[in-house]
Amino acid sequence: MTPRRDARLPQGVGGCGQQSSGSGMLKALTNRIPKPHDLPRKPLIEAIFELRWALQQGPAGESHDPGFQILLGRFYDRVSPDFPELEDLPVSLVPEAMAPNVVRHRFRKAKGAWPLIQLGPGVLSVNDTEGYTWQSFRPMLVKAVQALFEAYPTRIAQLSLSQATLRYVNAVPLDSAGGDTGLLPFLGNHLHTNISIDPSLFDNPQTAGTPAALQLRLNYPLERPHGVGAISFSTGMKENVPSVIWENLVVSKAGHLPATPEAFDAWFEDAHALTDRWFFALCRGGLLTSCGGDNNA
Repeated sequence: MTPRRDARLPQGVGGCGQQSSGSGMLKALTNRIPKPHDLPRKPLIEAIFELRWALQQGPAGESHDPGFQILLGRFYDRVSPDFPELEDLPVSLVPEAMAPNVVRHRFRKAKGAWPLIQLGPGVLSVNDTEGYTWQSFRPMLVKAVQALFEAYPTRIAQLSLSQATLRYVNAVPLDSAGGDTGLLPFLGNHLHTNISIDPSLFDNPQTAGTPAALQLRLNYPLERPHGVGAISFSTGMKENVPSVIWENLVVSKAGHLPATPEAFDAWFEDAHALTDRWFFALCRGGLLTSCGGDNNA
């Protein structure tokens, strides 16, 4: 994965998950999943699409992408009308065989601007942040995948796709909980996720309900698109604010990946529909309201 490192807290009054002045977090939770819609105060840290392809093994067992050097120039020619700013990352100074499947170059609309496209041996990613909308993100995915298929020098090596991932990383401040007494009540009340462990594990049974940190990932088999869907929760810091880091993602691997750029259209739509459903199902109620969303949508 190739997430950004300089994310900012969601903008808006109090930010998503934080109580606005003069109003409290709604506690009532609804059983109805709202229809997907844009939020004025997104909890989003980053939206990431990543596509990987198989590398070749060298005589010493090292992995390398024999077509990468030619790919880089051809790819830039195709994306430069929209992403003219080329940024070489520090890892680009390292021999490619020492850093396979690691992005080495970024393509931006302007210096320091988001969204961006990233490219490395065996890996392509498209990344966006607070300005994300699916209506603007999807065309970038289509263009990046099309550029990869057109630019890869197949006379040198076959472009054999190995994995596609659509991933959304969100952060919700823990101090937004108001009357909540800890991490597990926060997950139950705001993210519709109930976790418990046997109190008999501890001399003090109350310890079971007050974990100091969390790292949970649930993987589910998918048929549309064929692959794995994952939901994860962990504790972390977002600009020095203790937060729940919440991810929804879809991964498809070789054998279940589109064979052409045009065939990726259905994969994009199916993967996005699933992650959107999971997002609105988990944050419906008070958390969605605090993000400026509409539970009646």
